[in-house]
Parts: sequence; C-alpha cells; structure tokens
Amino acid sequence: MVIAVAIAALAIGITSYVLAPVVGLGLMVAPFTIPAWASLTLSVLLQQGLVFGSVAAGYLWIRDLDLGWLGVSRPGLMDVLWIGIGWIVAFGSVVVLLITVLLLGLEPGQNQIQGLVAENPDLIPLLILLTFVLIGPGEELLFRGIVQGSLRERFGPVAAIILASVIFASVHLGSLTGSISGRLITIGVLIVPSLVFGIAYERTNNLVVPALVHGLYNATLFAIQYVGLKYGQAAPSVLF
Repeated sequence: MVIAVAIAALAIGITSYVLAPVVGLGLMVAPFTIPAWASLTLSVLLQQGLVFGSVAAGYLWIRDLDLGWLGVSRPGLMDVLWIGIGWIVAFGSVVVLLITVLLLGLEPGQNQIQGLVAENPDLIPLLILLTFVLIGPGEELLFRGIVQGSLRERFGPVAAIILASVIFASVHLGSLTGSISGRLITIGVLIVPSLVFGIAYERTNNLVVPALVHGLYNATLFAIQYVGLKYGQAAPSVLF
C-alpha cells in the first residue's frame, strides 16, 4: 500500500512541483506566443507521457520486470467485448450518479479544464485525440498497470481494484475547483469509473483494455461538452 501511494505521489509531485513551474516559466519568458493547442499538447505529453511513463518504466526497471508483467497485447474478441461493456457501464453509472448529486441540490467540484475549453471549444477535438493517444494510456499504465499491479501482489485483485481506484480518484483533487465538500463529491463519483477500469483490467489481463475504456469514457464526456458549448448550455465538466 505504501509503495502504491508513493508511486502515485511521486508522479503527481513531479508534475505539480517540478514540471508545472518549469513549463509555466518557460511559457512566460518565451519570446513568442504559444497557441493554446500547442500548450495543451505539451502539457499532456509531458505529464501523461513523459512523467507517468518514466515513473512506470523506473518501477519496472527497479524490479526487473517487463511488459509481460503488465499484460499488454492486441485486443481479442473478449477484450473488445469488455471495452464496450466497460465504456457503457462507466459512462452510464457516472451519469446516474451525477444526476442524483444534482437532484439532491449538491454542488460538485469542477475540473479546471472547464475554463480552458469554455474559452476555446475548438480545443475539444484535440483533447479527444489526446485522450486516446496519451491520457488514457498514460494514466492506465501508471494507476492500473503499476499501482494496481503492485497492490494485487500484496492484497489480491479485489482489494487492489478498490485501493487503486481510490488513489486514482484522489489525485484529481488538485485539478478541481469549488468547495472542499464539492471536490470530495466529485472524487467519490470518479471512483466509480475507476472501478470499472480496474475490473476490466483484471478480467482481461490486458492493459490495452482499460486504456481504451478510459479513452472512450473521456472522449464521450468531451464530445458532450463540445456540443453543449457549441450549440447550447455547457454540460458539467466535473469528470474529465
């Protein structure tokens, strides 16, 4: 458990306290204006690609493990079935929970990305691409492959799924805005799709499956947000 939390803390710590300040300073002193799409792509590439990938690679190197330990292969028929089921369950359950939260008069925390896409909705198609190429694979590599994998060795698959899901949802706290209670509500809701990602991983032993489920889940939310911003009222963006 300590190792799993330390892995997540290391990745988020590097991103928040090393990468973000350095990139922010670089953008400030750059002698030219960097377009929003380039800044977004660079941010995702560095965090989900470089940082998460490096932490995962470092863990595998220290323990002398290879990709076979993670379970990475071309999806077969059953994998495709799990991808479809996982996407429907993850998205459907979150919609139900979010509606319930709003009907109860509660105010969930909002993801900071809301401000970015509200100012420039045309960034959303890029986000949809990035969620399949970097966000889904990078986050699943770290939180399902490494964190859940290490927890499984110590506590077994059921506890590993639950603990990894709580850790995954909790690291989103820093990217949320709103009251503490609102942020905690959002964290609680985010645990649900995370559980789906974890179950899909354990059932298929193929990291590609939760990566694609995660990508589809995010892409669906981004697409709804895009339609809302372009043609009507923006949808809540608490779950990106």
